[in-house]
Amino acid sequence: MDYERIRRQLAQSDPADRTAAPEAPAGPGPAAVAPRRRREERRRRESTPTTNRHAIRQLALLALFELDVTEHPYEEVVERVIADPFLATGADAIERPDEAELDLPPEAIADHRLLEQGVRDLVFGVIRFAEPIDATIVAAAPAYPIERIGTIDRNVLRLGVYELEYVRAEPNAGVVNDLVDLGKRFGGDSTSGFVNGVLRTISEQILAAEKPST
Repeated sequence: MDYERIRRQLAQSDPADRTAAPEAPAGPGPAAVAPRRRREERRRRESTPTTNRHAIRQLALLALFELDVTEHPYEEVVERVIADPFLATGADAIERPDEAELDLPPEAIADHRLLEQGVRDLVFGVIRFAEPIDATIVAAAPAYPIERIGTIDRNVLRLGVYELEYVRAEPNAGVVNDLVDLGKRFGGDSTSGFVNGVLRTISEQILAAEKPST
């Protein structure tokens, strides 16, 4: 994914340059994430129901996948994912191969404003913290360079690492299980096992780093 290109697009649409990259962590891995940053992101998401998070993650993954494999403008991609007629009608309004894979119960998409904000928060968060997120993935799976990981696998992992390290809106196990489900739904035969192994490793590192020393 060309993060710099996307950040330039966002900066042009926002004079405040909200896409400024975070300070580089002291080293790759969950222990380097600033607790304050985690608290800030958690407050933004803690009121989102679990069913909504499941729907939001699916749509965020579709947006991240497209941004990763095309040069389509960021805002165009995010708006199209959010405003897809499939969400409003529940019918096959447009032909798209992934429609049958979406799991969007009516109650999860009833509040379109909440859905839109959730998707924007997730996609923007992954892009904002792209470099430390990718560094965490590589540290947990050193045999797999980030560019050689399958596109779906890579972006499911990015979503998972962002939520585990920066959002913390629900228990780690819940996040990992939901991302593994996304891997099964959208990825190949080996995706769910790979995602499960990497995210559980990262989750354990986070929990170990936060455990009070005795």
